[in-house]
Amino acid sequence: MLRSMLVLISVFAALEAGAATFVVNSTSDQSDAVPGNGACSVMAGICTLRAAIQEANAFAGADVIQIPAGTYTISIAGAGEENAATGDLDIRDDLPLEGASAGTTIIDGGALDRVLHVQPMNVATLSVTVRDVTLRNGAVTNIYGAGILHADDGSLLVEDAIVTDNHVSGVTVDTIGGGIAANGTGSLTIRRTSLTGNSAYRGAAIFHNGPLQL
Repeated sequence: MLRSMLVLISVFAALEAGAATFVVNSTSDQSDAVPGNGACSVMAGICTLRAAIQEANAFAGADVIQIPAGTYTISIAGAGEENAATGDLDIRDDLPLEGASAGTTIIDGGALDRVLHVQPMNVATLSVTVRDVTLRNGAVTNIYGAGILHADDGSLLVEDAIVTDNHVSGVTVDTIGGGIAANGTGSLTIRRTSLTGNSAYRGAAIFHNGPLQL
């Protein structure tokens, strides 16, 4: 019994230190069974992208999410929810999000919501990296960012990626940043990335308030 307790303490200590790597193994869109328990699982042995993000959000530090080749389509409606349970995938802690390659790992918004929403939760700023993925088919109306909304004063790095066919509808002052938008003042760095076919009233590809390096 004591040994089991020590093992559990060690596991949770590692998670608190940001040591976890979550490997996605299902293209389905399902929420984690028990967010925050350290196991990416919607049911026995199945780890979805949404579940992995929910677990990574629960523990401080730069937990890693690895996404193999496949198309991961958002299918759970519910815009405005901010904990990745419905709608867009809310990234709320430091995170490297790593696909197999932009040509083979595709995260599709399903025209239900934006694709990724980067926003702080337990920390003042975030450091987020999105690499080797395609982000496509995000859709929002009269609000920032259909591909990625960078709602943070920290740093966002997008590299070796494709951001395509994301659309912000409407003609208000907030109808901005079809591909990538910011409503914080953090830094955005984009490397070896294609932004194509995105649309918005202002900033079809990018609308960013803070430092921008291409």
